Amino acid sequence: MEKTAPLLEHELSKYFPAFKEKTLREQMIKLCAFKSFKKDMVLLEEGTYVKMLPLVLKGSIKIMRQEGDKEILLYYIQGGQSCIMCISACIHNEKSPVKVVTEEDTEVILVPLHLVNNWLKIFSTWNTFVIDSYKSRFEDMLDAFNTVVFQKMDARILNYLKQKQLISNTNVVKTTHQQIANELATARVVVSRILKDLEHRGKIKQGRGEIKLIES
Repeated sequence: MEKTAPLLEHELSKYFPAFKEKTLREQMIKLCAFKSFKKDMVLLEEGTYVKMLPLVLKGSIKIMRQEGDKEILLYYIQGGQSCIMCISACIHNEKSPVKVVTEEDTEVILVPLHLVNNWLKIFSTWNTFVIDSYKSRFEDMLDAFNTVVFQKMDARILNYLKQKQLISNTNVVKTTHQQIANELATARVVVSRILKDLEHRGKIKQGRGEIKLIES
């Protein structure tokens, strides 16, 4: 069922309260597309031009980078956020350096390319949103760098599972050894060995296609 303008206004106020200009919210409702996507849907392929910028209302999306034959997880985007890599590609009319995939069933606002740039000239809260997005994603990337450089693989895998746990709001993470290996840029055999050790240490419990985190 198509959402009414009052409902869209309510969702904008809930997930993007910083967009205080009435005209900005009205343009979003009138000129943008509000779409729902199932889990594991590709919203944007790496190397393609960004025509619509996704702003997440509900759910989450993951930002991936292709390195050789592996797709490495960079960070997640949740309600009230967007991908700064996509914003930058929109502003400079460049191809996307990342792949955008839904982590779970997700609702997004799709902002047309020309509006991304026009709003920078008109709305102060849109400018603030873009700047804050850069700051937040930079911190995410710095954390990811520190994790790769300074943490052992067992700690990286455990942190990865905890991050997915927070996103899904459950202590049972739906994933596979191969998916973990792909997103952390390591070998499946390494992941399997470490998960077995974590299970032996009482940190997790493995099931078919899922891993349960155990509080300690």
